[in-house]
Formats: sequence, C-alpha cells, structure tokens
Amino acid sequence: MDIEDIVVRHAGWIRQKARRYYTNEADADDLASETIYKCLSQGQRFDCRMSFKPWALTIMENTFITQYNRNRCVQFTGYENDMAYISDDRTDGRISVKRILSIIRDCGRKSCCINCVLLYAKGYSYDEISEIEGIPLGTVKSRVAAGRRLLRNALE
Repeated sequence: MDIEDIVVRHAGWIRQKARRYYTNEADADDLASETIYKCLSQGQRFDCRMSFKPWALTIMENTFITQYNRNRCVQFTGYENDMAYISDDRTDGRISVKRILSIIRDCGRKSCCINCVLLYAKGYSYDEISEIEGIPLGTVKSRVAAGRRLLRNALE
C-alpha cells in the first residue's frame, strides 16, 4: 500500500491525537498538518511491515517538542530599542536588555561561536544549525557549548 493512501486513511486519527497536545483547535490542526506533511515527506523511511500509528505518533511527538522548545526560547531580535529590565541579583538588581545585547555583540566579534548560540536560542536544532552554517554536527555542538560559556563569563 502506498504511503499517501495510508496517511489519507489515518488523517482523522492524526487530527484526534493532535488535540491531546493542544486545547486550541487551530494549534492542534497545525500540529496535525505538520505531522501529515512530515509523514508524506519521510514516506520512504516507512517500512510497510511496521504499524503506521506508532511511527506517525513518534513524528507528532517530536514535532510538538520542537515547536514547544522554539516557542519557549528567548528571542534575541527586536529588542534593540527596548528599555525593559531583567532581574539580576549580583549587581544593583537590574541589568538592561541593551547591556545584554551589547555583550552578545562584543562576544560575536571575538568568536564565531555566537552565531550558533543565537540560532540555538531561536529554537533551531543542532541538525538545522549544521545545515544553515554548513558545518559538521559535532562542530555545532562544541560551538554552542563554547559560546554559552563565553556569554556566561561575559555576563558575570
């Protein structure tokens, strides 16, 4: 049986399972659509001897986790003119967002690691960063670790 036929036959089930993850109907439909798209695009990996539902559910869970992580990450864009403050117990109790962005820019001039850290903070996976930057996966992981260490030391 063709993967398209299997996905069409189970589309209702996929939408039903997506509602477990979101109470908002639109978000659940987005997750179901993304799952269906990934099932179709990764169809060559599906072994017809296996059951479709556990495979599709794994794709849905991984998609949900990726979306969740992207949404909870700190966004580093659009704060240039923001005068908001973040709590910092080590100094006078406040550190400006402008100061943090200045530190990030300074660290970016010192090391190429910051690009990977910023992409990671935006919610990209290591694999996605590897593709974007055109570098091996191991290099991405070490650059993220080194860049986070550099930022941590600069913020202290």
